Amino acid sequence: MRPHHTDARLLIEDGGAALVCINAQHEQKGACAHSSLQLAERTTAKMRLCLEWGRAARLPIVHVLTAPESGRRTTSALRTIPGLRPTSSEPVFIKTGPSLFDSEELKQSRILEDRRTLILIGFTLGSDCLATTFDAARAGKAVILIEDAIASFDLPPYSGAEARGVLLALAAQRALVTSSRELIHRHTHWSVGGTHGERSA
Repeated sequence: MRPHHTDARLLIEDGGAALVCINAQHEQKGACAHSSLQLAERTTAKMRLCLEWGRAARLPIVHVLTAPESGRRTTSALRTIPGLRPTSSEPVFIKTGPSLFDSEELKQSRILEDRRTLILIGFTLGSDCLATTFDAARAGKAVILIEDAIASFDLPPYSGAEARGVLLALAAQRALVTSSRELIHRHTHWSVGGTHGERSA
């Protein structure tokens, strides 16, 4: 199911939207940096911008992290990225599979139950964000995927921009794909402002 609107503002205003930040972790960023350090840094900057906008717009923000192989779930074990860490009012959920719907903690919280539109940012497009997009669509939710705030790996036999194009085309079957600029600057009454304290690592 594709979103019934092609305008991000209408989806957000009509859909009871939430901003979902996926895998803002050093391990995930590091894996992306092996393919392209520039892309990893650029994605991190755009993710930070989207979080600032979401906080200024007073959207619910949810952070979903992948459980470390050690099984430890402390903040230090999860190694979140400075600038992308949740504030004290933003819930954090741990998932064991690629999709945010693989988080039993999130399911039990029912925090997204009444949110009909999910705005996705994070690491990475080819696994976690794509899996979340398709699972959200199956759950009857609209998805806005912020393409420049989501990193991607190579996808053999494709690489670089070609691989990214293939992945975005797949995502566009179930999501509205847009940019951070379109999301933020096109709607000036949602301009970013203010500062928010992060949780310490």
